[in-house]
Amino acid sequence: MNMPISGDKFEKYKNSLVCITEFLEENKGVGFTVEEIAEGLGIEKEVIQPTLSFLPLIELLAMSKGRKLEIESVTIKNVIYYRYNEKYHK
Repeated sequence: MNMPISGDKFEKYKNSLVCITEFLEENKGVGFTVEEIAEGLGIEKEVIQPTLSFLPLIELLAMSKGRKLEIESVTIKNVIYYRYNEKYHK
């Protein structure tokens, strides 16, 4: 049987992209893997991974509205790292 969750936990899971962005912004200049982001947020990687896998689509939608995405990624040796895009606020 599942137990009820707190309102804070509900919001964290509901708005995972916002949580990820805030985490990366708090750690500007550092690239993190999905596992490291999940650990830093205290959220299962299975919640973080789908959100970040939609990043190209989210970026496309943001661009269509004249906005820039706050998260950027790079792949190094088959590992994807994400970081806060500091150029976003310039």
